[in-house]
Amino acid sequence: MVKINNIYQDKKTKKWFFRVYLGTDIDGKKIQKTKRGYGPQREAKRGYDQYMLTHGFHQTLTSHLSSASQMTFEEFYRMRIRDISSQDVEDWMHELSQTATRNSRKQEEITTLSRNYINRILGHLRIILNRAVKEGLIERNPVDSVPYFPKENKKVEFWDIKEFQNVMAMIPENSIQNQHRKIIYEMLFYIGLRIGELQALSWENVNFEKN
Repeated sequence: MVKINNIYQDKKTKKWFFRVYLGTDIDGKKIQKTKRGYGPQREAKRGYDQYMLTHGFHQTLTSHLSSASQMTFEEFYRMRIRDISSQDVEDWMHELSQTATRNSRKQEEITTLSRNYINRILGHLRIILNRAVKEGLIERNPVDSVPYFPKENKKVEFWDIKEFQNVMAMIPENSIQNQHRKIIYEMLFYIGLRIGELQALSWENVNFEKN
């Protein structure tokens, strides 16, 4: 029988089951999800694949880990997950709002974390605790009772035509790369595209007959 990761056979019942590792609790004990009672091994594998699909591990784990690694969750590291209250979350958000950004710590003028950034961190915490609810570790998500900060409406400063021309004049045309840069800046300025919209363009968006 071919061995499949996370798929095991019960020695007594001869039934197959899968087990998923979900990390450790505050005491360092492993948190695992196990589902038993499958007949053939392939059914257990199918059940495992379905569990991973519905819980979105394969699609979201990498992005969540990347984002969470930059977040500030130390406030909850020494708390049992079932002891985290909505008031704890609100206190944590207030503390974050008083926290200086990494770059501003090196400057005379201190800038604190923006409300929009803190809201994004709160969204990640909500996702984490929603998983805890699904796994039966807690009955309700304390973040559900915590309001987001009002969004900040930042004023966008636009270049006028003179400022744009001054910038373009500073870019030498002594290389293909610089010529490409000037084309990009011209498209952004005259069409009003955002950089993400420009990056998403393909040849299918180009029509030489109408333009």
